[in-house]
Amino acid sequence: MFIARRHNGSARRAGLAGVAAVIVLVGAGCTAGSATDGTAEVADDETAEVADPGTETSVWEEAFIAVYGFDEGELGEGVEELDGVAADFPAEFPLPEGEVVSSLAGDGVWDLIIETDEPEQAEQLAEAYAEIVPLDEEGTPGGGDGHYWQFLDDTYAVQLQMQPGPHPPPMVAVMVYER
Repeated sequence: MFIARRHNGSARRAGLAGVAAVIVLVGAGCTAGSATDGTAEVADDETAEVADPGTETSVWEEAFIAVYGFDEGELGEGVEELDGVAADFPAEFPLPEGEVVSSLAGDGVWDLIIETDEPEQAEQLAEAYAEIVPLDEEGTPGGGDGHYWQFLDDTYAVQLQMQPGPHPPPMVAVMVYER
């Protein structure tokens, strides 16, 4: 399942989904937060969104909101679309070779989609990422031929996804969220 995105209300569509969008939608049941004392959790004052009573926002939902904001078609606070990889992208996370077709970055969050001739590189990247941040979950998105990995520790939440192509083209998507 891949979703076309719109950035800052423009008509430009990336044609591919960010790791966050697919992982949050696909893995929502697997990564649901733990129960709380039954009181509603309130998001920041600007949005005044209220979570369902008895649930807690998972780190993956936090990451998705950090990149894409609360409203469809808007980016998270301070997130902007870039040409290429952001200069402050954490150097410890290697990226696949290929053309960057979508790049979003903000304070402590980076979301990249890279079209590549070798989407299998994602498996090698997953092994390298697991040496930096422990593997939290892996699997196959529902209805797709791709594969995804989630890594989580006290510093980072990282999502990696591989889509073999041909439609959409072969790609690797990476999202790094600094917690």
